[in-house]
Amino acid sequence: MVKNKNSNLIAQGTVEEFFGKPSKPIVYGSMKADASIGKFSKKSTAQGTVEYLVILAVVVVISLVVVGIFTNMFSSSSQQVVNSSSKLGTSSGGGISIVEAVLDSAGDSLIKLNNTSSDPITLTKISVGGVDNDFSEQVVGLDSKTFSLSNLTSGCTCASGQKSVSCEYIITYTQNGIAKTDRINKTIECVTDSVPVNVNVVVQPIDECSHSPADPDCWSIKVGGYEGAYIWGGWHVTTGVSTDTLLFNGKDNTAILIALESDPPEYPYYFPPAHYCYNLTEGGVPVGTWYLPSRAELSAGWDALGSTGFPSNEYPSSTEYLGYEDTMIWYLHSNFGTMNSGGKNIWLAVRCLR
Repeated sequence: MVKNKNSNLIAQGTVEEFFGKPSKPIVYGSMKADASIGKFSKKSTAQGTVEYLVILAVVVVISLVVVGIFTNMFSSSSQQVVNSSSKLGTSSGGGISIVEAVLDSAGDSLIKLNNTSSDPITLTKISVGGVDNDFSEQVVGLDSKTFSLSNLTSGCTCASGQKSVSCEYIITYTQNGIAKTDRINKTIECVTDSVPVNVNVVVQPIDECSHSPADPDCWSIKVGGYEGAYIWGGWHVTTGVSTDTLLFNGKDNTAILIALESDPPEYPYYFPPAHYCYNLTEGGVPVGTWYLPSRAELSAGWDALGSTGFPSNEYPSSTEYLGYEDTMIWYLHSNFGTMNSGGKNIWLAVRCLR
């Protein structure tokens, strides 16, 4: 029964319905409450707080599990990309695979690459041990091409008697307007000479040589000859090469000397410096690209490059000395930067030009 009296409310019946019959009446107006009500209220508050904390803890745990799953997914995926491109013994990267490769002791290499995707790529660079060979060659989807590399001696070398060597190839290309780089470790075969069977099907590096004696890229890196020297050859033979000291005609002179060589080459019809340059394939170029420079070309090279381009030695030209064509030629003495005359039978180092 609810009984109203002035401002004091005694709601005993209502309280009994919810909390049970109290030991004493509750008088709201005078702020009195039974002790059992206080105990219940404290218990209810504590219980609600615990439930809230339990729910919160469950939410936190679920969140951590979800975050952990996504983290593992992304980190695992990233690790797989790294492994696929850097694992030793593999022969493929993201969109490029190495089908076959050979390397000789001079640092020249042939490498056959396959575009493993269906979209075309444009290959721009192949680097081995810090040595770059630049290209601008398109390879259509799922097709292969053979590329020529040179001067790899500082980056990947086949020692004498070695059958194979493992090298890392860094291949740079563009595909669909995006620049990409694949790192591929490949065990390649060591050969005597990496000369292609058909040079016309081999992609050559972009020629950095401007075909000028003043350009260091136009001079051979290797110095030919036994212990760095050759005799000129043709002793007492008038070859017919030019004696003009002003002409840049070393290529023509070299062609004349090669045509005079006996088969097989034997003295006196054997011209080792010219023979060496004519058959040099440094830079992946075909036979006949390099030649023995003329006196004028050798002199121009020294004027432009000095002792940096021509370390201390004596270098022959392909120009014979006028009046003594059968026994004397012009040569460069790099210690002094002078052009001198000398016998065809003296030992000289060889630098080739192209």
